[in-house]
Amino acid sequence: DPEKDKEVVERIRAGLTKTFLKTAYRIDQAKKEKHPIDENICSTDPSDEPAYINYSKQLDFTCEMKSAL
Repeated sequence: DPEKDKEVVERIRAGLTKTFLKTAYRIDQAKKEKHPIDENICSTDPSDEPAYINYSKQLDFTCEMKSAL
């Protein structure tokens, strides 16, 4: 929503981006390890895992509009 207040957007992104990245990481790991993708993949928080930290730093997850050159 381009009309949404920037402060609201930043608060939403602060929470949802972390949740999205954790979920994407868990799904990726489950696929690599050939584990089922079900509610059990959410039983732990990967925040302190070195592999997750590396995973999340590799992604440039921004939602900014960029002007065409």
